[in-house]
Amino acid sequence: MAELGTAVKLSGGGGKMNSFVNIPKEDVVTISSVILSEMIQMAKTLGVKKGVAFVSIQKQGDETGFVRYRTINNTIQRCKRNPDDRATNYFGVAMEKLAIMMATGLKSGTFKEVKVGETPYRGGLVLVSEKYTVYVGFSGGTEDQDVEIAEQGMFVAELELNL
Repeated sequence: MAELGTAVKLSGGGGKMNSFVNIPKEDVVTISSVILSEMIQMAKTLGVKKGVAFVSIQKQGDETGFVRYRTINNTIQRCKRNPDDRATNYFGVAMEKLAIMMATGLKSGTFKEVKVGETPYRGGLVLVSEKYTVYVGFSGGTEDQDVEIAEQGMFVAELELNL
């Protein structure tokens, strides 16, 4: 069973309403949980047995937001397979995808210049609407699987947020 990640407040806010989304905190948690559940279900359908899905919703014009994540089989990294293997930190790659999308406004893997701390990996999507910027992504499958899982998450986000 996938474990639900803790909402991580990036800055500001507090109280019963989240200032960054203009909808009750309980609804944001519910919406993000639905998005993450659908992403994890898609991952499992594709045969992915490890990895991290994430969603972040930000109100337009705000510099605050939150990130929620969910893991498959409570796995945030792959251990070394042999002494020469460098292993993989799925959570680190997922957050890198989020960081580059936040910096560029583009889906992950579509930028031309890779900076220190960035990778060219696909699997993160961004949607900018009149009210919100929504980021979804996955790390743990192939890049094509990561993209397909992210597409499922964005589809659900659009439905749940009426975008």
